[in-house]
Amino acid sequence: MAYDKNRPATSEPVKTGWPVLITNQQAIEAAIVQDHDFTTGGSQTGKHNRATLLDVAGDEAGVAGALTIWNDAGTFKYRNTTGTVRKISADGDVIPAATKMWFYADSAPTGWTIDGTPSDELLGIKGGATYTTGGVQAGTWTQPNHAHTTPDHSLTAAENGAHTHTFQVARDNTGSGPNRASASNNAYESSDTTESSGSGDAHNHGNTGNSATANTWRPLARVGIICSKDAY
Repeated sequence: MAYDKNRPATSEPVKTGWPVLITNQQAIEAAIVQDHDFTTGGSQTGKHNRATLLDVAGDEAGVAGALTIWNDAGTFKYRNTTGTVRKISADGDVIPAATKMWFYADSAPTGWTIDGTPSDELLGIKGGATYTTGGVQAGTWTQPNHAHTTPDHSLTAAENGAHTHTFQVARDNTGSGPNRASASNNAYESSDTTESSGSGDAHNHGNTGNSATANTWRPLARVGIICSKDAY
């Protein structure tokens, strides 16, 4: 049955117009009942119990200041009050296209594409006024304390600093020469000093070996991927 808004006409007799009124009423019920609580003998609330959107094959123009929803080839879309079209999908379409995000996975989720530029790098988190959009931070690593063991070595006479040695000399009143004591002393001791020895020449401790961290060192990490949100 089809609804006919032009019948019955104002000049049409009740005899012929009454059946048309009944037909139109039945057609209205058949249309409304599809997504509403509105059936003969029902609760007659008229409220929605579901929404069936036919394919409009494109984007709806919408109404300024209003929210418009529609079915575009099986994709649920809406145009917000400012005119922006969004897709309502499994991810909610709350992430703008080209947004980059880190995933703890080895392959990109549906709707995302792996960004192959960042590779074998750590993630750096910055905040507040120090944040740099898309920046690269050249940081430094603080290594654990460590010691270097050098081999034992000795200095040559020339490498020692200049110095003298003082020693005690015993003298007595016997004999003759520089060790002879005076007549009033039978024996005593005196101090003598050797000539200066050593010149403090430069010396080295030898090669302690390479203590640099090998470039294969890596911290314990959870490896993931950075992906870019596909266009809707």
